[in-house]
Amino acid sequence: MLALSDTDTYNVHWTPWFHLTEACQVKYDYIGYMEDMETAFSLIKGNLFNDTQLSLPPAYNTQAKSEEVKEAYRTVPSSILNLVYAKFQDDFVIGGYSRQIECIS
Repeated sequence: MLALSDTDTYNVHWTPWFHLTEACQVKYDYIGYMEDMETAFSLIKGNLFNDTQLSLPPAYNTQAKSEEVKEAYRTVPSSILNLVYAKFQDDFVIGGYSRQIECIS
């Protein structure tokens, strides 16, 4: 679906991050990563909600899913991955992501 449709028609969940956040227009203090939700949660909690008893639900333990994600990406033909990469290239560059599957963590 992502490879064959235009990014302008994507649901907000699939819209490239670069377009949603206006990264060149807004000066962000912090950008967290879903792959390291624990660090992002700790930092935000410490800065904004330090006096509360908030905790990250176990469903957000992203390390447990990393091998499943890697395996899923290995099943996608490189021609499709190249099309998706082209649509999300700005996100890859700004986020410091690699196109190499073994770098997915």
